[in-house]
Amino acid sequence: MENEENRVFTLKALRALQNETQKDTAKAVGISPAAYSRFERNPGKIPMSLGNALSIHFNVRMDQIKFM
Repeated sequence: MENEENRVFTLKALRALQNETQKDTAKAVGISPAAYSRFERNPGKIPMSLGNALSIHFNVRMDQIKFM
């Protein structure tokens, strides 16, 4: 089984693990729910600063978030 520290998660999976809605996550990282929804569908467009905020919010390293 893969080591937990090496797992990579989609934003949707991370959000589900925390039982959050898109609106909850968007508010936590300071963006609109519409913007968060776009980034969840197209994570390759996430600015580095938002990626950092998401990693802090979800308590994972940035390299554990699937940005492509």
